[in-house]
Amino acid sequence: MTRIIVIILIFLLTILFHGSIETIAQNIGLSFTLSKMMPYVFQAVFLLILFIECYRNIFIRFSNIIRRLLGMAVLIVGGGIAFAIHPIYEGDFKHEYKPVFFTGSSSHQLEDGLTMIVLPGCPYCYERLTDLNRLAELYPSQEIYISVVNNDSLALEEYQESANDLINVSLAKDQNALKSLIGERYPSFIYLKPGTKEGMLWNNNGFGVAAVDFILEQ
Repeated sequence: MTRIIVIILIFLLTILFHGSIETIAQNIGLSFTLSKMMPYVFQAVFLLILFIECYRNIFIRFSNIIRRLLGMAVLIVGGGIAFAIHPIYEGDFKHEYKPVFFTGSSSHQLEDGLTMIVLPGCPYCYERLTDLNRLAELYPSQEIYISVVNNDSLALEEYQESANDLINVSLAKDQNALKSLIGERYPSFIYLKPGTKEGMLWNNNGFGVAAVDFILEQ
């Protein structure tokens, strides 16, 4: 019984320190995708161990059908608790983009590298700023920009104060063209390959950890 209690405590700790496990995985050099998966992997492993221990040592007194039902209950309840506290959202692992090309005057719209296009007062934009700050912290050589639309100087200052010092924050140059390009979906992300004006455009839901890993590989 003591063994089972210890396993339950470890399982709960992997839920409690979910974010810390992901951060440690990033710090030791794992990809953003693997780092995102690591807390769930640990939770799944300890939940499976808990299932086996309960099945062999506690549920053994019951009939096979009852044992299986109880075992399923352990998996469902444990998994339900883990995912209720740390759900996996649709866009977390996505890498869905469309190609974009810049010619003529539009070629001066954005710099080479990754640019997040944001709107003043956009809560989703500020959420993703946390991700960009983490990216800049781990990979300081990665070119990262934030382009603020609507010529809002107060919003510009707010983003500048919140962004990592390695992230360049500025007002959009041709806001109408940029808004038309992204379909006024905020935040949007554009990556321009160095030395070219060919790029990729992601909306917020399509820019998951797989997209970040793709950019780092370029």
